[in-house]
Amino acid sequence: MENNGLHIGSKAPEFVANSTVGSLKMSDYKGKWVVLFSHPGDFTPVCTTEFIAFAEANEEFAEKNAQLIGLSIDSNPSHLAWVYTIYQITGIKIPFPVIADRMGDVARLYGMIAPDVSKQETVRNVFIIDPEQIIRAILVYPMTNGRNSQEILRLLTALQTSDEHKVVTPANWQPGQPTMVSPPQTYEQLISRNENAQDFGLECKDWFWCYNAISPLPNVLPTMAMIEDSEYNLKDLIRVIENLERRIESITPAETRQEQYNQFLMFNREIDQLDDKIDLLMDQVEANHLAGKITREEYRNIEQILDSLDDRLDRAEDMLKYIFGMEE
Repeated sequence: MENNGLHIGSKAPEFVANSTVGSLKMSDYKGKWVVLFSHPGDFTPVCTTEFIAFAEANEEFAEKNAQLIGLSIDSNPSHLAWVYTIYQITGIKIPFPVIADRMGDVARLYGMIAPDVSKQETVRNVFIIDPEQIIRAILVYPMTNGRNSQEILRLLTALQTSDEHKVVTPANWQPGQPTMVSPPQTYEQLISRNENAQDFGLECKDWFWCYNAISPLPNVLPTMAMIEDSEYNLKDLIRVIENLERRIESITPAETRQEQYNQFLMFNREIDQLDDKIDLLMDQVEANHLAGKITREEYRNIEQILDSLDDRLDRAEDMLKYIFGMEE
């Protein structure tokens, strides 16, 4: 597939095009993140489900200062008829512009046509473009398989987190989970990190493999402070769970079986209490969301964080059973 030399780090090419919201150009969106995505054609089943998914996630993208823009080599009347049909069938409005690229000018500019697949339809490209109009990520999906809008939102969040906090994110990272730091570039940095990891707020598996002890949680902690009658705020809860994990990792089992069993019960009781706390917080977050006190994005972010903490407690419980030989 030709891409005219575009790659991560390239300046997003300028264009002027007609769309379902009128004429637009790429430079109109300077200062915002842009998610520019192409689809093979209007009135097709997979594309229809994708547009519904993007429409449902549009508010979440907007809250991240991101503009969705669709494109295909179809006419503007076709786009208008298609999005209106989607509305008639589902009641869902397509809130973002869809570019009419009848001559394929924008598609060729961004390398959205794969000649070996089709010379007349665009494949499913995604370009994530930052506020300086620099291409930060390029995803290409085949015509046969739809995209996951939440994965694209997750990648956008990861990029913004890396920019804001100068961190990197591990595989399968979700907001609220630990981020990572780049490996040291000199031997002096290596030694300094090894000897002072805790002072730097790091938890290291090895000199090149370090996590931030507490991951940055922008725009979430103030929301959690709104939850009434909470024994812990979210940051406190993370610290308590991290402390529990460290204590379990350093357990020295007692000499007698009865004493070991008592140790196991003590830690297991703590895990159960923290599980109850997470359930309580989730109920309170859901109530605040239903009452309109927090946005959908804040609700989803907190839900993901609490789910990740719940997973950590499950792993801590498995480790506890292993240490005391109580696996099922």
